[in-house]
Amino acid sequence: MASTPSAAEEVRLGLGYAELALLNGEAVDATAQASTHLARAEELGAADLVARGNLVLARCLEATGRLDEAIPRFEAALAEASGTASLVVATALSRCHRTVGDLARAVEVGDRMRERIAAEELGRTDESIQLSMTVVMAHVERGDLDIAARLCAEAVAVAESTGSPVARGSAYWNTSVVHSQRGEVESAIDHAQRALALLGETADARNLARLRLEVGRLHLHLPEPRPEEAVHHVERARTELAGSQASTGEIAHADTVLSGAVLMTGDPERAVLLAEAAVAGASPEAPLEVAEAHLAHGRALAALGDEGAARSAFGRVVALLHEVEQRNRFVAQDWVELAAQFEALGDLPAAVHALRQACLASGLQPSPHGQAVERGARRAP
Repeated sequence: MASTPSAAEEVRLGLGYAELALLNGEAVDATAQASTHLARAEELGAADLVARGNLVLARCLEATGRLDEAIPRFEAALAEASGTASLVVATALSRCHRTVGDLARAVEVGDRMRERIAAEELGRTDESIQLSMTVVMAHVERGDLDIAARLCAEAVAVAESTGSPVARGSAYWNTSVVHSQRGEVESAIDHAQRALALLGETADARNLARLRLEVGRLHLHLPEPRPEEAVHHVERARTELAGSQASTGEIAHADTVLSGAVLMTGDPERAVLLAEAAVAGASPEAPLEVAEAHLAHGRALAALGDEGAARSAFGRVVALLHEVEQRNRFVAQDWVELAAQFEALGDLPAAVHALRQACLASGLQPSPHGQAVERGARRAP
């Protein structure tokens, strides 16, 4: 059926309103609007509006935590996109795959785009660097820190040559994450602060808030933690996320981090409430996020002396972590934290199980016949 100019214009305007609602943090309403106008675009047979509708709806679905529905929409949008727009879509697609725990696909999206980036000479664009940095996060979760560090170094070199604050901020942000995972927290904070200053020059409220959240989290992992500073950064980040197009999962993650920070300041009652909000807001399609919310809840309950409720929360964490891809650095860290909590509760069998799972998530496993491998046998001749 051929489209008429007035009907097509109505759809175009409707999708614009949906995007505006999403930017204003009204993701549920935006999803309904996008679905309606995409269906209308499909009836009209307007290919360009269908492509735009798929992208708008995908962004709305991601924001509401419906990641399994968002992923095919982003794939459809990527098939139609070109130039830097295709890199923006690929970045979102990689991010969704990572959030649901499919790290292999998150990396594959970046690999798939390499040829297009080279052919269209997009390597020096902000969007190319942001895609690369999203893929870096998947490598970090897989424990491939050497690959992640190399990609960050390459991105920093390109970003410095372009002078773009967005590109430089993105590169320094991910370099901060790599340093954090290596235990170099002071250096991680320095890089994150530098990224914060650069992204402060842009209008990207969502990424600025996410980075501010990371700065707050890092203050909890210093040799001498600074929980008050962490609370300051995370509270501000949460407020900014709630007023942006951030997903419900990102806001829930902020509540999880804030719960931990508040607990360290000596306020377990508020920490429990924040963790409960995180559990309620985390997407069921992102089991690692849900597990970390329950972990924060269990820690706060244990601090209140409610051991029974804490054990129940930790039991949920165990079940959720078993759902996540086995080899994952963040999963390994959560198992280690869980082992410490079980040990504190006197449940040594559960603590041992958690440590074994941490080893598996780190890529460590017993030798095939239970024999220790001699160090010399692993050395090159």
